[in-house]
Amino acid sequence: MHKSWLSANKPPASFLAEYRADVPELSTSFAELPKATIKPGARDPKTHVQMALAIGVAVRCDGCIGLRTEDAIHCGVVQKECDGTIGIVVSTSGSPSFAHGAQVRGAFHPLNDKA
Repeated sequence: MHKSWLSANKPPASFLAEYRADVPELSTSFAELPKATIKPGARDPKTHVQMALAIGVAVRCDGCIGLRTEDAIHCGVVQKECDGTIGIVVSTSGSPSFAHGAQVRGAFHPLNDKA
């Protein structure tokens, strides 16, 4: 399946604005989660984003694949490291992760070129 990862990472702003307005406490709490999970000394940001990418692939979340691939690029993760991360997911969860892991390659190049 071919998709535009550049546009896939841009959900409709009106949809998000409406949802955030309807659930303000959830929105605020959700926005704070990354700050709470990245603490100095726990793990470096590069490892953190690779773990998040692996989870996105394992749960077959297209939005997670696009966003976490973009995060990985911003943290300096290179294609070979993404491939290794996806290899771990595939080795533990099999063919569905292999298929979704391949989508990281589809996302990596256009998102890396944009960065």
